[in-house]
Amino acid sequence: MLSGTEGNAVLVDRAVERSYEVEDIINDWDDEDEGDGPDEDALWGSVEAVWDRLKIPELSFRAGLKEPEKQNLLEQIQQMAGLDLLMLVLPEGQEVSKGVIQTKGLPSVIYTEDILKDNFLERILTDEYIGRFLTCFLSADQKELRYEQEYVLGGKSTDEENLKFAAARVLAMREGLNLIHILSDSQKREEARALAAAITGITGTAPLTGIVAFFVMTVWALGEAAADLKALLAGDRVPLIKTRETWKMNLDGLLTLGEQGKVEAGQEKGEGKRYEDYLKMLLFIEPSERLYYRVMDVVQINLSRKQPDFTMERCAYQAEIVGTGIGKHLFWLGGDPHYTMEVHTDKAY
Repeated sequence: MLSGTEGNAVLVDRAVERSYEVEDIINDWDDEDEGDGPDEDALWGSVEAVWDRLKIPELSFRAGLKEPEKQNLLEQIQQMAGLDLLMLVLPEGQEVSKGVIQTKGLPSVIYTEDILKDNFLERILTDEYIGRFLTCFLSADQKELRYEQEYVLGGKSTDEENLKFAAARVLAMREGLNLIHILSDSQKREEARALAAAITGITGTAPLTGIVAFFVMTVWALGEAAADLKALLAGDRVPLIKTRETWKMNLDGLLTLGEQGKVEAGQEKGEGKRYEDYLKMLLFIEPSERLYYRVMDVVQINLSRKQPDFTMERCAYQAEIVGTGIGKHLFWLGGDPHYTMEVHTDKAY
């Protein structure tokens, strides 16, 4: 029996030989001959069929690892962050709202055209409005739709889906910023290389060690981001740009995370951004039409609780009333005994 490499060599030779045969069949065809001519698709398909039998081995940096169990722990962290994110980062004792959003008739469903424009100032004011008047995971208000800011960001039909979407976006932001810190910190880079050398069993500047070292750094940034997110959901602060003093997770803690599946929140009471601040940054980069329509969704949902037939579609944007009245002077000293009064009032929403 031929080995994989020898068998592939035979198949390559056969594919080349068959390609020459196909070319000869096509070139030898005479337009004056009867029939529609050779079926070129079928002929070249016979060459492709030979190529499909080739067995190309997959390249993996797992081959030859000295400590694959550590590699498995790092990969486990990636899987947890992707599949069970809320379970990983939700603070102890906190439960996710089971609220469901009835999307039928909402402005974001009815209107999909890009007709809403804004400028920089309007966008900042809208972000401030959302942060001031719309609830989020940390809000104490008990509403049917509890995570309003997360809904504006995610647009999903349940509170849980919106929270998971928002948490994943915050996690991605924190992971990228954490990776920037690791790459700029020579000490952390050396620690990552040391762990990579332990995993591969190769020291020095071998390409395999460099690949695994970068993998370690990306998972390290992800693990720290998970701790950051858990702190944010607990109401704490996390600095936008980390320093050695504000970095919380060492590599031993990272491997423990992969083994136990439990992340400890990094507590930052005095400095950094809150969860609402990270949401505000994410909302600021959302397309304007998507953002404004979803804000209108929330307004309609809230107002329809007291006025069930309320819809933004039939909402008066502005009303202005001008009233004119005539009165008599209290002390009339001649001339016209009457005077005119005019009152202006308006309401817009």
